[in-house]
Amino acid sequence: MLDILRQGARSWGIKIMFAMIIVVFVLAFGISRMDQGRRGAVALVNEEPISVQSFQRAVQSTMDRLRAQNPGISSEILDALNLRDQVFRQMVGSTLLVQEAKKLGLFVTDSELAAAVHKISAFQENGQFSPDRYRRALQAQGLTPALFEEDFRKDLVVDKLRTALIGAGKLSEAQAKDLFMVLERTADLDVLVCAASNETATVTPEDIAAYHAAHPEEFQEPAKARVRLLHITADTIAKPEAVSDEAVRAFYEAHGDQFREPEAVRARHILRLLPPDANATDEAAARAELTAIRARIHDAASFAAEAKAHSQDSSAAQGGDLGWFERGRMVPEFEQAAFSLPVGQVSDIVRTPFGLHLIFVEEKRPARQKPLEQVASDIRRQLARDQAAETLGDTLDLALERIARGEDVSAVASALGIAVQEPTPFTEANGPLGISLKPQDVKALMLLAPGTTTKAPILLPDGYLLATKVEDIPARTRTVEETQEEIRQRLAQERQLAAAKAKAEAALKALPQLDPTAQLRSLSGVNRQGQLAGIGVSAALGTQLLHAEPGAWLPEIYPVGDAFVLARVRAVHPPDEAAWEAVRNQWTQSLRDQAAEQVFQAHLKELWDKARIEILIPELISPSKS
Repeated sequence: MLDILRQGARSWGIKIMFAMIIVVFVLAFGISRMDQGRRGAVALVNEEPISVQSFQRAVQSTMDRLRAQNPGISSEILDALNLRDQVFRQMVGSTLLVQEAKKLGLFVTDSELAAAVHKISAFQENGQFSPDRYRRALQAQGLTPALFEEDFRKDLVVDKLRTALIGAGKLSEAQAKDLFMVLERTADLDVLVCAASNETATVTPEDIAAYHAAHPEEFQEPAKARVRLLHITADTIAKPEAVSDEAVRAFYEAHGDQFREPEAVRARHILRLLPPDANATDEAAARAELTAIRARIHDAASFAAEAKAHSQDSSAAQGGDLGWFERGRMVPEFEQAAFSLPVGQVSDIVRTPFGLHLIFVEEKRPARQKPLEQVASDIRRQLARDQAAETLGDTLDLALERIARGEDVSAVASALGIAVQEPTPFTEANGPLGISLKPQDVKALMLLAPGTTTKAPILLPDGYLLATKVEDIPARTRTVEETQEEIRQRLAQERQLAAAKAKAEAALKALPQLDPTAQLRSLSGVNRQGQLAGIGVSAALGTQLLHAEPGAWLPEIYPVGDAFVLARVRAVHPPDEAAWEAVRNQWTQSLRDQAAEQVFQAHLKELWDKARIEILIPELISPSKS
């Protein structure tokens, strides 16, 4: 083994392997100089460690969940989300809350933990907890029961803390009603709209030159670089055409479980929100409403129409369409009804923790094994990628040998059968479009001399990057000639808006008298969101309506798009009792939830402010800043 390492000492693959070994030794043995409580910790929260292992596991779990929910999400978007920092803050918050719970004597018994685990639908079969399904589900997530239950116990104790914090001072129903009556009032308005003129404002060449001279920073273009890039990754060097049909078939037969599709249903639903503790009167009214709706349904189209009109769910806009789902995705009551319902029929009313549902099954798909023909191309690509991954270091060495002989990345790419990329010119602030590079790597590309090629590879998450500088494009200020039309439009728009604003301000000063030639528009039912039909939206105007009196002009002018608006309140309409009764339960619960969350977040902020948080491995939390 030592001979092999000595012979390959000049290989980049070996050098990178040594670098990885050094990192491992630093982590494994450098940390040993710390005290016992710091070993293997990414940070200490009030002297309690957050382990590297648990942090990395949480990051990976979060990334896997995001990719599952958004299959096309790019690495650039993931980087922009600062996932590691977000996960770290969540773990610190959780640690602080668990510590607070311990101080208050709150804990979760083994029996409480077991009961909560048994209620999770993903671990159930036919409505009953299945130990085998429990183990399989955790294994698929790379978890053991011990690790899962440790984290889940923390979640449960935090729930207990939340209940303890918000238990006192609950918002009363009377308070919720008072707020509803204020916030849901509407008003009829007379509005004067002072719109920007459609006529082109006069802008002279002298105006354009003066603006350009006064605002040079608006027309600055930073220095840019043009490069050719060679990606050496398992994907770019893979040769799917070299994978034999026999190898594809052998993989398919050996990994049949990967190509099984479970039973699935495509369904729509109509939801009438109803809390689990709703009284009998409310539930009876909701059931009567759904019974009447059910009687009007005779096919998929009529179900979709009723869902759009009446479902209290985000899927209402799509006619209640829930798409395809497998077992374990929905709450047990809903799942049992959907999977037992024949295609084309409407269910009886189904009660779940969310409320009452009507369900319509559009299609069913039985469990099946995907045929080889359907998955052969995917298998071929996977096998080719696996084979390419084993030769990644050798391919990099060949590329570097050619570069050492004076070839650029275009020649190397041609020799290796890899496509070369030439992104649009980029700045140091942004980097090449579509490629996630660390700031120091972008800077290295900017500093590379034109006509030269990187002697060392840039390390990527999935391989390596080599670059040849094509051109340096110096920073410059765009000329008056280049920007004159842009400036002309900007000045014209500014002057048109200024004229409209001046007209509105003059009308406001003249109130309560009004120019006899002024044409007022009548609007009805304007709510606190400030939606002015045919004009636009002004949240500031909508807020004023909460306190406005009939007959009064509102005290300001309100910008709405490319116009300014004055408004007089013609009438105010508080919501009636029937409107309150229709939303009483949901409204009260929503306000209680909001108030409770504010109390909880305020307490968590207080814990953060008092906490002693020591970050031991900052580069693990924010690698881009390292």
